[in-house]
Amino acid sequence: MDPLSRRTVIGACAGVAAGLSGCLSEDTDDDPNDEFRAETEREVDLSDLRLVNHADEAHDVNVLVEHAAAFVHWATYEVEPASAGGGATIDVSLPDDPGETVVHVRVGDEFTSAPLAERYGGRCARVMGVVGTDGSPSVYQGAGECDVDEGIDE
Repeated sequence: MDPLSRRTVIGACAGVAAGLSGCLSEDTDDDPNDEFRAETEREVDLSDLRLVNHADEAHDVNVLVEHAAAFVHWATYEVEPASAGGGATIDVSLPDDPGETVVHVRVGDEFTSAPLAERYGGRCARVMGVVGTDGSPSVYQGAGECDVDEGIDE
């Protein structure tokens, strides 16, 4: 019997690995965001962006949304205290281009940032910019559902 050549062994291993790769990567869980990921190349979608102010007085809140190293939203919102019914919901549409999404929130001289792709890569995120009782900004994140009908004309 002839000994197997290195090339034959490597070729056989590659064939077995290719055959198993579909079995090993098969996802049996139904993910409601699969349809979203099939329609866009974005790493993450921003399904909800809200501002709330827990301080006693109104604050100007700067919100910057960066996608693929370019700003896609930059605005200042005067947010009244939550105790007076204040708050804001911000509509931000991200381009379909792939890239990391970062939400920046600034109040006065203080700012904070939240890179969404690190935590929600391939999914949708809900973000809340919060002005604390001391006037400092915070950003909280959570998983959300993707709006798969976004941008589809009927």
